[in-house]
Amino acid sequence: MILIVDDDSDTRNSLQRLLAYAGYEAVAVERPLEALSLLGVRAPRAIILDMHLPLMHGLEFLRAIRSDKKFKNTPILVYTSDITHDMETMALAAGANDYIIKGTVGLDSLVQRIDKLAIGQSFPLRIAE
Repeated sequence: MILIVDDDSDTRNSLQRLLAYAGYEAVAVERPLEALSLLGVRAPRAIILDMHLPLMHGLEFLRAIRSDKKFKNTPILVYTSDITHDMETMALAAGANDYIIKGTVGLDSLVQRIDKLAIGQSFPLRIAE
């Protein structure tokens, strides 16, 4: 399962449909607290994370995930509209594996970046080829 954490419903829905079409199982949530609850029940194989979220900033969520040894190696791709270099630097320093600014790559390229994160993992991200 790939977990999508984004407060924008259009982004969540688009990513979920695209990933399903590409053969991924995707679960999308609006709030980081929903994501944390889900993580208590089910471990994702990868996370797509927005930075500006309600009630908990994406950096806080990222740090919380990385502090839990169960998710230490879970690939995390930040997908955000924050174009500041400082945010990218902070996200990568906090443990993000990749950082994409929304609107700068097509959704197909986003799937390719998720595939790239799978290299070196001990499991396949795709559920169907």
